[in-house]
Amino acid sequence: MVTFICGRGKGGCTVMTENILDKSQTLYKPRCLSPLPRKRCAYIYRRHTTRYGSKLDFYVVPAHCTSKPLKNGWCATHQYIQAFLEQGAAIGYPRLRINEGLWIGEGVASWEAYAERYPQKRMLEVVQAVKLWKDTYSV
Repeated sequence: MVTFICGRGKGGCTVMTENILDKSQTLYKPRCLSPLPRKRCAYIYRRHTTRYGSKLDFYVVPAHCTSKPLKNGWCATHQYIQAFLEQGAAIGYPRLRINEGLWIGEGVASWEAYAERYPQKRMLEVVQAVKLWKDTYSV
């Protein structure tokens, strides 16, 4: 069972619960990410590092998640990404507006690039955007 929890502290809200670990057949198949089975989770953290010892001069260094992946290639902490990619597969990976200045490009490669770096704390925006797209364009 995967539960999406958004927000911080007591103000957080549970968005969706979906059983993705027991599915024998999934809609999403990796294209640009490393093939299954993976040796490590495909999620990439953004780690801030200071340059030359100055606290004011920092830059972002990508760091891979080191947790052991499950059958679908994501660790237990990052299972929400699999559900996100399953939702994308179900609607055909469209170009999707998340908020005022944030878009996911059309196609599975854009969705994978977005997913491997997407933090769980902002998943509510994505879930709402996918729901709005389904409500608007479903036949």
